[in-house]
Amino acid sequence: MNHFQREVAGIARRRSLVVRGVSLTGAVVLAFAALWGAGLPPTQWLARAQAWLSGGENQSVETPSRELPASAAIPAVAPLAATTPVNVLPSGTDSSLSVRPQSLFLVATSPGRNKREGTAQIGINPDNPQTYVAGALLANGAQLTEIHSDYVVIVRGDVSARLPLYSRTTATAPSNIDLLLVGGEQQPPIPVAATRDVLTDYIRPSPIYDGESLLGYQVYAGRKTGVFAQLGLQAGDVVTAINDVALSDPQQAIELFNDLTRGSALTATVKRNNVIRRLALDGALILADQDVERNATAQPQLSGMPSR
Repeated sequence: MNHFQREVAGIARRRSLVVRGVSLTGAVVLAFAALWGAGLPPTQWLARAQAWLSGGENQSVETPSRELPASAAIPAVAPLAATTPVNVLPSGTDSSLSVRPQSLFLVATSPGRNKREGTAQIGINPDNPQTYVAGALLANGAQLTEIHSDYVVIVRGDVSARLPLYSRTTATAPSNIDLLLVGGEQQPPIPVAATRDVLTDYIRPSPIYDGESLLGYQVYAGRKTGVFAQLGLQAGDVVTAINDVALSDPQQAIELFNDLTRGSALTATVKRNNVIRRLALDGALILADQDVERNATAQPQLSGMPSR
């Protein structure tokens, strides 16, 4: 074999070794990915692959990540469970169970588009507050009605109080206002109205605000979709005025809407697809539908009465 032939043979051997090395590396990578996807311990199989490459494929490789039998894992878990009380609440979450009144702390606020939206972090421990959304009830039965950047307003019945933002650098005296205390004597539950809201059976009004200003109510159909359509309304209509009275006061606006359920005929100013329209809303349609529903409910009762 001459010099040239020896060089060609050497190049062929090196190329063969490179091809086998690349193939072996690709096979290892694919096997590793397959085992990883199957949820098998990758470190154990890596150790086995290394042993195989070194000629010890028949050796039994033990790794720390090897899965242990269930019976062997129980003693390691049992001491932790034995030292973890299951009936101990984190500090700050037991305010309603306290035997003495405790002051509330407002730790942070996240105001929304207006004062009736957003969230507030409130608790009896500044280090472990709870997050409440606007309108939520607190442990003392009061309602979180307004959320501002530096205070919130809490209301119960006809009484309201401001809870200012807590500061760690400024000493805060404990509050003596009943609304800003929780625990102690339990507050009576807030009575829930037993009557059904007839209006939302036909119209579901949702307030639209621009900052603090009420612009009107976007309306959608209730469960009586047929009557909603007969009134001439479409889902997404924004009612800005009723009988030429701007809906800028929430209480007055809902009262005007409720006039429909009493059979009143109203004229509504409606914004639909950026076009202002005037619609005649006939409350008699709602009364007629209620009569039909009452008759349908009474009919089975009459048919079940024995004939004379």
